[in-house]
Amino acid sequence: MIEYALGGVQPKEITISHMLLAEHRRLGQPWEVNFAVQIRHDDEQTWTPSLLTRTMPLRWTCKWSEISGVPPTTSAALHGTDRPVIGTRLDLAQTARQYAWHGMHHILTGYDHLLFVAALVIAATSLWDLVKVVSAFTVTHTFTMTLSVLDLVRLPSSVVEPIIAGSIVFVAVQNLLFPRQSRGWSRLAIAFAFGLFHGLGFAGGLLEAMDGMPSLNLAAALVSFTIGVELAHQLLIVPLFYVLKLVREPESGEPTVKLPTSLRYATCAISLAGMFYFVQSLRGA
Repeated sequence: MIEYALGGVQPKEITISHMLLAEHRRLGQPWEVNFAVQIRHDDEQTWTPSLLTRTMPLRWTCKWSEISGVPPTTSAALHGTDRPVIGTRLDLAQTARQYAWHGMHHILTGYDHLLFVAALVIAATSLWDLVKVVSAFTVTHTFTMTLSVLDLVRLPSSVVEPIIAGSIVFVAVQNLLFPRQSRGWSRLAIAFAFGLFHGLGFAGGLLEAMDGMPSLNLAAALVSFTIGVELAHQLLIVPLFYVLKLVREPESGEPTVKLPTSLRYATCAISLAGMFYFVQSLRGA
């Protein structure tokens, strides 16, 4: 429990931010430390849940009591060892907004996930191919992410992260050396299988941030985070597909199975980045 005594001052808004472990990096990115926060005035009986991350400060709009003689104070509880015993306000709209943004940020700054999705898109020669492979990936990562958040399936990051990095290399190499197998049922099976582990990686950004949440808030947070993840994916997938479609098609308008030279270079770069992430994950960076 962290209690802020304001000594008679009545600010309109209180902002809480943190930079915990920002100096430590994983795969080139700062560590993410997330807090599930519950905050209230001392004269209130319910706590309002909120999310505090390194990139998303907590901003609390104060609503002071007009009772004279009572010094204004406010308290914030950061979930850890101490839990509030008073009821929690179910602010589902706020929860949905915060976790949707958290999901988008988690993907747009997760270069390992972005590289894997880019490798999938490079091999898709038609919109229907793209829809099928992305759907297979979405279904499986949503499934394992949900199981992990509900504490039904857990794997250590020392297992999940190397597999995610290895998935980038595997898909990129398949695009280069086995272009005919990089689409159809073979690619769907690969997207499905690796999606299971990517879902566990997505859950890593949720587990601490959802600790101790009421059931309705938990459901809203999980759904909103998933929506944020998929919105971020679409921001990459749709423009990238149509740009690559222009690169892939010759003047005849018929797509070829073999990757054009420019896409082969791009795929080689993705494979090398995956190898770098794989080595870094094994070293525990």
